[in-house]
Amino acid sequence: MEIHVDSSGAAPTLEAPDDFKGFKVVLHGDPPGRAAALEAVAAKVEEHAWITVDALRALAGSAATEAWEESLQGMVGYATSKGWFDEDLGAIRAHVERAPA
Repeated sequence: MEIHVDSSGAAPTLEAPDDFKGFKVVLHGDPPGRAAALEAVAAKVEEHAWITVDALRALAGSAATEAWEESLQGMVGYATSKGWFDEDLGAIRAHVERAPA
């Protein structure tokens, strides 16, 4: 699962919504332009981005079926077991990559 965020002002997009094995945010463009878009889905951004479960559901759109939700809960359980889920934020830690220019 990948969330793509760019500096064009477009909303973030969710790529490979059914891939629950990997989780990352891919940043495109210049930092000032993508900050607002990233804030729309991230509860906190440090070295990693903390993406809220609610934002994932919203980004998934019609892919968020009952089976998808079960897989998401499995991902949350796994993330929790690794210390990658912030209960207070309701957010999963995502690796952040910067796309080549």
